[in-house]
Amino acid sequence: MAYSVIGATYQHQSLSVFYSGQDSLQPLNFKAACKEALRLLNAELAACPLPDIHELAEQVLNFAMAQSPKLHQLEEATGDSLSVSWFADDHFVIAVMDRTEAFQLHIEVVPVHQPAEQ
Repeated sequence: MAYSVIGATYQHQSLSVFYSGQDSLQPLNFKAACKEALRLLNAELAACPLPDIHELAEQVLNFAMAQSPKLHQLEEATGDSLSVSWFADDHFVIAVMDRTEAFQLHIEVVPVHQPAEQ
């Protein structure tokens, strides 16, 4: 099965959308998609100047640097501003929102069906 990572960040009345594992890009397996989701999460959080998001960025970085991090434990390893919602064993969304709702981030790992070879 192939997977895509799709994300969006809202900050200062600006929306940015990003993705990996779609279009002509190399499809990802689930493990690679999880690593990519953590990488994108770290990058987006690190770019935010808000103090509570900066603190969360440090928590996520420490989690990601752990030996074989388990995404099921990400929510427990971070503060209240991050949540992980599982729709299936291989389909989840990481959501982040600061206290003022000025910063919002969603990153989804989703299975994608590839067209059959002709």
